[in-house]
Order: sequence, then structure tokens, then C-alpha cells
Amino acid sequence: MKLKLGSWSLTPYFIAVMLVGLQACGGGGGGDTPPPPPANTSLDSAARGYYEGIAIIDVAAAAGGDLTISNPDLKAIITENEFNIIYKGTQNLLYKGTFTEVTATTFKATIRVYRAGDFIATAEIANGTIDAGVSFKGTITGTGAYTTSDYANSVGDIELTYNNANSLAPPTYIAGKEWQDARPTGAVSFNGATNAAYVFAVDGNPYELNCDVSTFDTTDVVNEQTGRIRSFITAPLSACITSTIEGTQLKGYLTNYNGGGNPDDRMLVIVSDDNYAYVGILPCSTAPCI
Repeated sequence: MKLKLGSWSLTPYFIAVMLVGLQACGGGGGGDTPPPPPANTSLDSAARGYYEGIAIIDVAAAAGGDLTISNPDLKAIITENEFNIIYKGTQNLLYKGTFTEVTATTFKATIRVYRAGDFIATAEIANGTIDAGVSFKGTITGTGAYTTSDYANSVGDIELTYNNANSLAPPTYIAGKEWQDARPTGAVSFNGATNAAYVFAVDGNPYELNCDVSTFDTTDVVNEQTGRIRSFITAPLSACITSTIEGTQLKGYLTNYNGGGNPDDRMLVIVSDDNYAYVGILPCSTAPCI
């Protein structure tokens, strides 16, 4: 028997030889080992929230030796995919981390370090440990434009403790009331319970952001603490520290906590993009604010 295709004639024997050849070349299956699944970067909801604790930053002996930072100067907001650890002191530091790998008990992250509002260095945590709803720990190792005589040295250890008392009840913000530090540090004003009128962010010299941001809505970021920690995305309005930031979007977080007076009498505010940041710890200017 012959099969005729155009001017070609194929015998059954020739067809069989072709099929064997195709199988030998892998046409019948096999192939490379499939790549491993991507690493999980989503933190369990029980581990998200507001944290306080201790950080030890490596500092050269000539500059006074290692710096230990603790509450009330060290605070953190940890969400599903990132964390913001702030040191609101003389150097005004922000460690903004993005999770690159997360398990039930460990994590890895890349970090951007800001000092007095300016991005200055990159860093990472390769050995982080998590005890959900209890602790968040790791060693920061860094590279980038910093020196060992600088308190913003991105090398050191962090040990944070989960604190669910940052807000005894989800705050309901009052329209027209303002959370304000002594100007020109910063202020937050609200139009209503979840809508903010502005964030005014200026802090010292060099200035932090040095601009107002547009009206924004806040959204919950921690499932088991509904309303207590909120995120927002907003745009600068004008007069920022540099024209390059205008027209970009800024990501922010806010939460209330007990600053030693009445419950929820302080607001922690963090606003940043890749190059600049604002960190504020703001009291209520005219009580009640919630």
C-alpha cells in the first residue's frame, strides 16, 4: 500500500521509521523538569499588625558605639506584603521592607532605608523569624551609600513585639479635627471617618517631602484589627522637596496608639515613595479627635 501526497509516495514501512524517529527525539513525552513554584510573599493575617520593640544599630566606636533604640521611639506597621519600621528620634529613620519569601515561621525581605526623609541605602533581612501575633525578628545587613559613623547604618538587629492595644476600638475620625505636631513637622486632617483632607508633611532640615498631599480614602490593611491600621495612596499637590516627586503617587499608613495619656491619643503616620518619606507621631490638636 502506498499513500500519495502530491508528488510524494509513502510506504507503511517508511511511515513507521518516521514515527520511531520522532519518539527518539522526545516527541512522545519527557522534557525538562518544571520550575519550582514562586516563593510565597504573603504574610499570614495573624502576624500582621502594630509592633513595638528594640533595634540595635551597628555604629562605629568613634561615633559612640552601637545604638539601641526602644519604645517609645521604635514602632512598626507590618502588613501582608511589606513592613515599615520607624525610629522617630534625632535621625528620624524609616526601614521600609518588602517580603521576598515568607513561611509560617520565617521570612526574607529587601529594605530601603530613609533618614530625615531621604532614601540613603538598601539592605536585606535573610534570617527573619515570625511567631504570629507574638514577635518579628531579624538581622539587617546592608549595602549602599552609608557609613559606620552614621546612625542610619543599615546593619543591626531588630526584635519587635506584637501589640494589639494600639487602638482599643477602631477610630472614627471627626471631620475638621486635626492631628498635628508642632509645625512645621506635620499634620493630618479628616473630612470624615475614613476620608482624609490632607497630610501636611514638613520636618526639619533637610525637609521631609515638604508638601501637602491630596485628599484620600483610607482602607483597612489588617483583617483581624478592622479599622485600626489603615493604608492610603495619594498624590503630592505642590511645593514638594523636589519637582521629581510631583505627579507621583505616595503610599501611606496610619494607626492610633496610646502615647501615655488617653487611649489612642497619638497617630503614627508613614508616607513614602522610592526616594522620599515622611514619618510623623502626631497628637490630637484639639480633643476629641476620634
